[in-house]
Amino acid sequence: MRFIYVLVILLISAVVVAFALSNRNLVTINFFFTDLVIELPVFMLFFSALLLGVVLSFLINLKQIIRNKMELMDSKKRVKVLENELASIKTSSKI
Repeated sequence: MRFIYVLVILLISAVVVAFALSNRNLVTINFFFTDLVIELPVFMLFFSALLLGVVLSFLINLKQIIRNKMELMDSKKRVKVLENELASIKTSSKI
């Protein structure tokens, strides 16, 4: 399984490197209402947009992730209480 994982990572890395090498042309970015102008290679612009999308998606879903973790913790506590209650019922019925 580890071999397949490493193989997939190497394949993805090769695709990323090939994409970066084939998209080295510079593009000019002008920001609205400012004199700020940036020149970047196309692949850097692409990967920056991709990274920004990943970060924004994580931040948007962070509230749900926290809510799910809290619910899981509460469920584990409830299970532990119920297991203790069941154990006490079993011991009291043996007497």
